[in-house]
Amino acid sequence: MVVVLKGLRGIVAITGATLIVGMAFLMSAVVGERSRTQLEQEIGRSLSEAAYQMAEKLDADMWARSNQVSVELCGNLGDDGLRRAAYRGG
Repeated sequence: MVVVLKGLRGIVAITGATLIVGMAFLMSAVVGERSRTQLEQEIGRSLSEAAYQMAEKLDADMWARSNQVSVELCGNLGDDGLRRAAYRGG
């Protein structure tokens, strides 16, 4: 079914409809691009924060383990500890 609109009324109707569809498409493209950019930035910030927290936890755990190993080594350096180490072969 083809509708042929004659005259100025038809031209204005088709031009208006084309402009509305074009503007809707343009607006959706712009909003979509802005949303994508904001989402990427938010994900980046979230990953950065998670990485920072993991690094802090790892640093604290490594520091605690280092102190624990140091205490154990110091406790084994006594005469009794040296005899046990020599008896075990090293």
